[in-house]
Order: sequence, then C-alpha cells, then structure tokens
Amino acid sequence: MAAKLTTLNESPNAGSGESNSNGLFTARILHVEDNTDIGDMVAFVLGREGYEVVTARTCRETLDLITERLFDLYLIDNVLPDGSGARLSLRIRAVDAENPIIFCSAWDSRPQSKSARDYSAAQGYLLKPFSMEDLVGTISRLLKTGCGAN
Repeated sequence: MAAKLTTLNESPNAGSGESNSNGLFTARILHVEDNTDIGDMVAFVLGREGYEVVTARTCRETLDLITERLFDLYLIDNVLPDGSGARLSLRIRAVDAENPIIFCSAWDSRPQSKSARDYSAAQGYLLKPFSMEDLVGTISRLLKTGCGAN
C-alpha cells in the first residue's frame, strides 16, 4: 500500500518526497541506524509500503545528507557509533523544524531511556524490538498529522 499523502509538499521546509504517477505523495524517510540487518529490514518493509527510505549509519552521514536535502520523516536510533540519537535529533530539528522525528531505543527501564526521550526532539518513540506494524502505524500517523516541532 503506497503512502497517500498530499499536503506535506506545500510547506517550503517540507521534505523532499515527490508525487508518483497518480499524483500521490511518496514520503522520503531518513532512517539512522548503524545495525545493517535492522536498517535493511526497515528499508525493505517501508519500501513495500510505498515509502522511499535512505539509511544513514552515523551522525556525520546524517548531517551530510540533510544539508543536501530534507526528508519528510526521520527515524533515529539512540546509540550510534559517533554520537547520541537524542543529540542528533536536536541538530536535525535546527535545520528542519517541521517534519516529524521518531526516536528508537532498546533502553526501556534504564534512567538513560527517560532522559534520552525527554532530551530528544522527537514526536514519536519506539522501544526496540518493535513490530513492523507499530513502525508503519507510527510513521503513517505522524505523516498524516504533519507533526513537527511546535
């Protein structure tokens, strides 16, 4: 099922998704994940849902990508080889104040988890391991509501 969103391209700060041949919006998602297996699985599942997925493995790679083009949604792992996903979300928010961020973490009951969730600029939070249905549902909900920084 393709993402059928038509309003996100109207804002000058909107991501870089494009209309398909039916005039329907295809959202571009930046997935920041250093685990290759998880990155490949998420890209496959979201691609099947009609999303365009670009995967970055590090904070540096992410920052390089967003200086070239913004995305319609950011899906960010908490622990990356060169920094914190929570800090990265704040850096993304500094250049893209409108498009939603989903924060992913395997931390649940640790004190770091609450701190990271509170510190990040995210509108969504997924606890690893998450189901692909939860991932797709959260992405769909945030793209439909256009939730970004307020």
